[in-house]
Amino acid sequence: AWSGSRLSSTKPDFMTIAKAITSGYFPLGATLVSAKVADVFEADKTSFGAIGHGYTYSGHPVGCAAGLAALAETKRLAVNENAAARVVELGKA
Repeated sequence: AWSGSRLSSTKPDFMTIAKAITSGYFPLGATLVSAKVADVFEADKTSFGAIGHGYTYSGHPVGCAAGLAALAETKRLAVNENAAARVVELGKA
């Protein structure tokens, strides 16, 4: 699982993530929101939306590239599937 919340029936409306996006190679963070929350943000038609913001460091190209590369490698190596298999093995030990 990408996060512990996937193992629970409780589904968060907000989730903050950071180091895991780039595997710690470069600082990058994000806030993930549920569809219910995203719908509220999308419905706001003001100039910047409900959470409009912008910082000089937002969308840093190196951070974004590191994040995309780390996530691609995580998928390529099937990290989630491998972790699930290890859980089964450790449960037998």
